[in-house]
Amino acid sequence: MPKTVNIKSFLPQREIEICQRVREVRLANRWQQAQFAAELGINRARLASYEYAKAPIRYELGKKLCLRLNISERWLATGRLPKKRFTDFIYAPEASTRLDPLFSEVFDQHLKEPTKESEVKLIDLIGIERFIQERFDSSTPIYGKSGTKDLDKLYLDQISDCVRSLPNHLHEKYWMSLAQAIDDFFERYNDDILQDERLRSGMISGPSKVEAVGISEVLLDKSGTFAQNDAVKEIVSLTDLIAKLKELTNVRGRKSALANHCGISRQAVDQFLKFKAKPSAETTFKMMEWVSHQKGKK
Repeated sequence: MPKTVNIKSFLPQREIEICQRVREVRLANRWQQAQFAAELGINRARLASYEYAKAPIRYELGKKLCLRLNISERWLATGRLPKKRFTDFIYAPEASTRLDPLFSEVFDQHLKEPTKESEVKLIDLIGIERFIQERFDSSTPIYGKSGTKDLDKLYLDQISDCVRSLPNHLHEKYWMSLAQAIDDFFERYNDDILQDERLRSGMISGPSKVEAVGISEVLLDKSGTFAQNDAVKEIVSLTDLIAKLKELTNVRGRKSALANHCGISRQAVDQFLKFKAKPSAETTFKMMEWVSHQKGKK
């Protein structure tokens, strides 16, 4: 148990307890404040203001903590066990329309009921004993017994719901941000992925982070940014995209133009066109963008 700290605060008791749970997470991971602050993308002084309940935990920070450290939103908001995360990310579009809402408010209004439903389904799947002992992980099909296909659909549906909630002019920025976040994630955890038994057994070959997850195909399949563009509307896989690029780069100078647009080398373009390497999610998006600009060009 972490050492108890006497706190004098003007905050409501519930907000003080949430702040104390943030400190508990840090101590459980044996991090110094500077390390933990860096993990959350804030400075040490700001973290200290939270740990000593000088300021309440806002939704975006609480969400980041839960997603990065596998912490249950319900535990952070209420203290109710299990502490380990047992739900998938629950998107709360209304929360983004308010300026810096409290984590507790968003949980009560948008996350509480979906979390309860997930608990019931997971207990039905693995039993109450395993649930209490936190004997579940990210591979457990929380949303039913039909396997990962339903879970994949849930993820993609959440992304689509998010896109639909945004103004049209932000769609492309959203996809670019998602692509960058995906690349950042696999850049950061690539060593962990390579150590995974599935990689070592040869189920997935090679060190390519994009190759391991097929994220390029996901973006091509779901991106609505180019949905109305005739030049790319039939591209639904990475194979389709490469075939289209081969067709368009037959003209002298086009490979160099593609490389410049994507911010990569001409050699990298050749590797992609020969299927000797797979582009990152962001480069895939850039390639789609380049194809869309070629309509009408000879």
